[in-house]
Amino acid sequence: MPAVTAALIGELSPPLVQVVVTGLVVGDEYEVTGSLGDQSWTVRAGVGVATSTQVVLVDVAAPVNAPVTYTVSIPEDAVTASSTPIVVPWAPGARASSRYLLSSLDGQLTAALRWLNNGDPRDHNLRVAFHTVEGRSRPVPVYDLEAGESRTYVVVTDGDHTAAMRELVRSGAPLLLRTDGSVADFAPCDYIQLKSAASILRRGTTRKWTLGLEVIDDPEPNTLLAASTWDDFDAAYASLTWAGFDGDWAGQAWNDFDREDWDSRA
Repeated sequence: MPAVTAALIGELSPPLVQVVVTGLVVGDEYEVTGSLGDQSWTVRAGVGVATSTQVVLVDVAAPVNAPVTYTVSIPEDAVTASSTPIVVPWAPGARASSRYLLSSLDGQLTAALRWLNNGDPRDHNLRVAFHTVEGRSRPVPVYDLEAGESRTYVVVTDGDHTAAMRELVRSGAPLLLRTDGSVADFAPCDYIQLKSAASILRRGTTRKWTLGLEVIDDPEPNTLLAASTWDDFDAAYASLTWAGFDGDWAGQAWNDFDREDWDSRA
């Protein structure tokens, strides 16, 4: 039977979530999702066919300061298993809100922000065209599903988080907007693409930003995120020989090695 566990790993703030699925049968089709209340998301690289008995994933899209549950499903066998709920802590300081954050898709750069309620305007991009038809006084519509949702957010950043916001904006890349899941009808996490970013100085390093953005799907849903690098591994074993490494891991398996949090260990 499959099982799934979740643990906080790494030295980032907020930390990453390592999701480990065990008990798989090679050839099983699986899907790993996270959920908060009635909202859920697919963990990156969480859909596939098992090539071993274990799958190790990293979730950077989890909401903060709220209990998140991870579930693995094996559709062919109608089998599911869920983790114990886990909370990703986020406490950026007195001048920032613990309810919101904007980050890069790998979680390496994060800006804490305060949302200023501007009525949360949303423009639903409708794909519709009208055609006039001979003999009819009214046009005939040709339509398709909504083509996404454009939004305008007004937020405030301070100190180092203002610098981080500048770097995120300058990257031009898609970003993650995460909340604690209790903010109006915001999703716990949205993938977004900035279209415009204007800011004005309030005082010191405090800036008020007006962000024009488009909500998008995960641009890299099959990308397996790594919590550690080879540099982390090298730092952890900088003073040991291969014999020392062998002794450290005696009696353990490759599955244990794959789950190791090298970032924290370094």
